[in-house]
Amino acid sequence: TGIRGDAHGVAARAIACVNALGRRALVVAIDVPSGLDSDTGGAGAHTVIADLTVTMGLPKRGLILASAIDYVGSVEVVDIGIPTALTDGLTADLELIVASELQALWERRARATHKGTFGHVLIIAGAEGYTGAATMAARAAARSGAGLVSVIVPQNIASAVASGAQEAMVYGEDQTDVGSLSSAVWEKWEKRASEFSAILIGPGMTSHGDTRLIVEGLMRAAPAPLVLDADALNVQKLSDGLLRECASPTVITPHPGEMARLMECEIAHVQRDRAGVADEVVKAIGGTVVLKGAGTVVASSGMCATVNMTGNPGMASGGMGDVLSGLLVGLLAQGLAPFDAARVAVYTHGRAGDRVALRTSQAGLVAGDVIEDLSSALREVMIR
Repeated sequence: TGIRGDAHGVAARAIACVNALGRRALVVAIDVPSGLDSDTGGAGAHTVIADLTVTMGLPKRGLILASAIDYVGSVEVVDIGIPTALTDGLTADLELIVASELQALWERRARATHKGTFGHVLIIAGAEGYTGAATMAARAAARSGAGLVSVIVPQNIASAVASGAQEAMVYGEDQTDVGSLSSAVWEKWEKRASEFSAILIGPGMTSHGDTRLIVEGLMRAAPAPLVLDADALNVQKLSDGLLRECASPTVITPHPGEMARLMECEIAHVQRDRAGVADEVVKAIGGTVVLKGAGTVVASSGMCATVNMTGNPGMASGGMGDVLSGLLVGLLAQGLAPFDAARVAVYTHGRAGDRVALRTSQAGLVAGDVIEDLSSALREVMIR
């Protein structure tokens, strides 16, 4: 007993030393951070806090549960030669998003292609004071590989968005007295809706009543896959039933606060069981749910919920959600199914943030940095 007690004390002191050094150095855990329960994600009094966990063979359930987030960092799975005959029949109610599975979604780009080959994105976004939301979503959509990006914004911010997103076609439209888009915009653009391969609505639009009218019109008539983000969610509630009326495949991308408003519940309820809440909303509305945050959850009708473990605390800053939604709509425009596009988007978005943080630091990491690294991060999931 004395020996075991001494061993425990030595281990505890070693872990405390690792965590102290971790304030200045990168900490990598092999398989599971010492002290973490690999089944439940529970952490003991002395648990290693890792920046990266490299786990062997298959991901362990405990690594991707909310209780483990502060200890595992990003999670990568490495092949150690376990025969596929032993793993192919395994099932789970929660899975980890990994690059090797995303690579199978891509075909080699043919040489004889043009910008029309890779889809045309439409983004409806922005208001006075929220120029950046539309700009960053447009820049991310362009970086996604989409062929064309069009953006509808209020007239007064059109020139600013156009100068910030030079690859996009920017259209200034009528606005309300608070500088958000007027409800007349969809009546004008509905006749052109068939031109677009995927549509994003919501970033920086405000919760003005006209925003609600635009969202309603689009959801009932959109001929292409639709991404609802930010204020496109804030102007409605799950109990309204509007989300069940979408005419096209729909992806919603709430952060925990937006999800709580949508469900008319407390944020704590959302965070207690993130995967369960995402599945609950999918059952209520169909479509695909991307519940953002540390350990972003992607859930979709008929699919096992998945968790993304790329990304880092430096990404907890303004504009990151706009980048994710722009990237996501661009992937949809290229023909990826909503569940697949969502998984690629959250993994690549987080991976780009990790690449920037490793080169520089988490402190000071901004959304524009992530946009600049999207192309390199996409390479990791597109090339086999």
